[in-house]
Amino acid sequence: MSRYDDPAYVSDYTAHWAPYLERLTALLASRVCSHIRSDSVVVDLGAGTGGLTHQLMECGPARVIAVEPSRQMSTQIGIGPNLEVLNCGADSPSVGPDDSADIVAIGFLLQELPASEVTGVFRNAKRILKPGGRLFVLAWPKPLNDQQNPWEEAARTCLPAREEDPDPPTQIDPEQVAVFAAEAGFETVEADRLFESLRITRGDFLHYQARKAVPGGGEELELALSDLQRMLPSGDPVIDYEMSSYCGLA
Repeated sequence: MSRYDDPAYVSDYTAHWAPYLERLTALLASRVCSHIRSDSVVVDLGAGTGGLTHQLMECGPARVIAVEPSRQMSTQIGIGPNLEVLNCGADSPSVGPDDSADIVAIGFLLQELPASEVTGVFRNAKRILKPGGRLFVLAWPKPLNDQQNPWEEAARTCLPAREEDPDPPTQIDPEQVAVFAAEAGFETVEADRLFESLRITRGDFLHYQARKAVPGGGEELELALSDLQRMLPSGDPVIDYEMSSYCGLA
């Protein structure tokens, strides 16, 4: 079972990390919104708990389709007169018919997928977009100051090691996003890096780091939280994030 199908994990994710992630997806939404019209159909692939979905809805499109395979995550999205939530994978034909969308947005989905599935997501995005439609991607936020940041170092030191993924996700730089997109038939408009600093409350950082390391919860999670409380510095961490940004034409 994926951690995103675990109600306890999703509850912690929603409370302690989703609000910060939305501050990052706002960078993508600001780029997308300038291309949204009142008759636009917008598809959010890998919608999660709906942070980016609602940012896109605020731009006034005719319809937003939020695609999220985890029912535990998608129940957090809510409902709306112009909102449709689909429980399927981003590479599924159920996302929509050919040439049906004006914009496809992908916010932090790719790092959740093995490299073997990324190609299918880009091809599906190309399939559902109308000719001249736009694809927007924001991928793989990673701390720039990871090696120097005492919070990250201390968390790695005291938390139990996570199991190795047999088909691990791949960090995708803008140039690599452009290659995947070109292979799917997109014309690159823009591929660059975005940077943002986030101040994260100490409590949110503790809970999110512990739950990532011990997704199953229980006594092991409580021990991880106790170790983090004891070992991490006081105060709220400020972490710098680097993101891959992409825009392409179908």
